[in-house]
Amino acid sequence: MFAKYVGGIIELMKDAIRLTAFLLKRPHYVAVLLGGIIGIFYLNGISPHEISGFLSEKWLAFVENRKQTFQEDYQQLSEHFSDKKTLASKPSATEVFEPEEKKAVLKMPYEQSIQQMQEEVFGWQQAFQNAGKKMEIPDENAVQGVLTVVSANKVRVGEKYFLLNVRIHSGKAGEAYQRLKRQFDGRNAKCIPDNGNPEKAECFVGGLGVSEMLFDFGLADSL
Repeated sequence: MFAKYVGGIIELMKDAIRLTAFLLKRPHYVAVLLGGIIGIFYLNGISPHEISGFLSEKWLAFVENRKQTFQEDYQQLSEHFSDKKTLASKPSATEVFEPEEKKAVLKMPYEQSIQQMQEEVFGWQQAFQNAGKKMEIPDENAVQGVLTVVSANKVRVGEKYFLLNVRIHSGKAGEAYQRLKRQFDGRNAKCIPDNGNPEKAECFVGGLGVSEMLFDFGLADSL
């Protein structure tokens, strides 16, 4: 097994060397490949001198999100094993309940899942309704540009970074980050810095507030 593993690594290295030698003998292929990659970035609004900064920022955002997710998973596992120790010393609900009460206990997960689905649907409906309403957003001190989601509570607009005026719920940072990415990343936004703390801001995409969406889905609280 170990020999197969080592053999696979050696073959992979040989393929990499052959590919490198092939490209070195044909520099015009490398030029065409680089031109295609730069062209793709340019078509998406990223000029060549901004490519390295863009890739660096995306990598840092990915690493930060992985760190948050790992910390949350570790916390949840710790809480889970702590709860198991506590429950081990107590009789289960089905052992002490009467037959009718047992049915109610078994029914609870189903009802909770239905409730969660309803909250999800109505949450989206509320978000779109709010987006459709006309909101008066003051232009004074506003920063406008393409919004980039950096983390669950941090965004970039143009060259400026802002923290959202939110407190992410425990264990929800990963979900909050993914929702912000899907809903707002790459869209034109307007951020209004906080007068007392310019590093924080309320950001809007159209008429939809970025922080408000997190509130609607129960992922954060207002500071």
